[in-house]
Amino acid sequence: ECGVNGIFMEDLLQVCRNRLQSFQAGDFACRENELALTKIEEALHWLDHRTKDRQACGVEGTTTK
Repeated sequence: ECGVNGIFMEDLLQVCRNRLQSFQAGDFACRENELALTKIEEALHWLDHRTKDRQACGVEGTTTK
């Protein structure tokens, strides 16, 4: 009734990516943050790939497989 309830996974991953990028640009840069950033980027890539596949099949936004 009041719009979207919740958050999309991609949006949450982008928030996490932005926070880690801020850490990396300051005093809290470390290897672990960089590795986490790499995995978040990979997750965003594959989620985007899935979306494009679903769009191509005409089922994006539905529960159809």
